[in-house]
Amino acid sequence: MHAHGRIAVTVCTIAVSVCIAASARAASVRSVSASGLPSFIDGDLARIESGIDEAALRRAARDVAPLFRIDGDTIELQRVKRDELGMTHARFRQVAHGLEVVGGDFLVHVGRDGVVFAANGSSRERELPDPTPRIDAEAATRIAIERKASAVEGQPRLAYVISSRDRSL
Repeated sequence: MHAHGRIAVTVCTIAVSVCIAASARAASVRSVSASGLPSFIDGDLARIESGIDEAALRRAARDVAPLFRIDGDTIELQRVKRDELGMTHARFRQVAHGLEVVGGDFLVHVGRDGVVFAANGSSRERELPDPTPRIDAEAATRIAIERKASAVEGQPRLAYVISSRDRSL
């Protein structure tokens, strides 16, 4: 910890087992993406105090999202699953600038006791590029056909897409 005037700065190096502070709770980064962003974190990440319902899961996910450099307001709850052990797993999708981030999944895992004990995902950083399209829908369809897309169905839609190959946007 270095003091500089009235501001204290902590210098950290991201590694597989780096400990970080999350709202005064301990957490460990277990996996990072090629871009250096966390992709799996576990520990005592957040707590749901009164009932594990959808609203509480949304609040917990918004609290944990900044650990992944995600704006908590860009994630939407998709589904909730309670397993045979009584744990709850909530899957969120990322939406930025009103557009879906395809491949931008974010999951929080909650124990029976209400502790968010893990989170993982492939959502992107807080600032995504300007969503203004560079080509129109007709040109996008033509390019897809030229590149031998197996099928072009429905109307093209504008979205961010995270590559499954290298997690790039």
